[in-house]
Amino acid sequence: MSALQLVSDCSAQRYCTANDQALAYGNQFVLQWNNQYPPLNAESMVTVSVYSAYDLTRPVFSQTGVSNVNGRIALTPDPTWFSRYSGSNDAAGRQQQIYFAVYLQGNDPPAASSMLPLQLTATPAQYAEILQ
Repeated sequence: MSALQLVSDCSAQRYCTANDQALAYGNQFVLQWNNQYPPLNAESMVTVSVYSAYDLTRPVFSQTGVSNVNGRIALTPDPTWFSRYSGSNDAAGRQQQIYFAVYLQGNDPPAASSMLPLQLTATPAQYAEILQ
């Protein structure tokens, strides 16, 4: 499991994982949020979703019924997380912006400004495999 950098004090914000951390394809990462941040402090179960920067209306990953007790989840990026659109990515589309969101079950996801921006990365060989 790969460690991501945390913010120095997450008591006044939604996410404890720092912005723009790189998540490498195929590796497992622990993402953390502040389970005492309103409105997350109102429920013991939340929904966790990941969105491509190219479509913030449909998650590439979503899981409901996630325990909010510890404010963390382990995730492993898979091929479905990568957008096939490469218009503004590097030449091979190997690095893509994604957004991580935690919100109350049954509610709509938060606006993009309340999501955690992250970078999804893959080696050239991995990206060739993803596109097959």
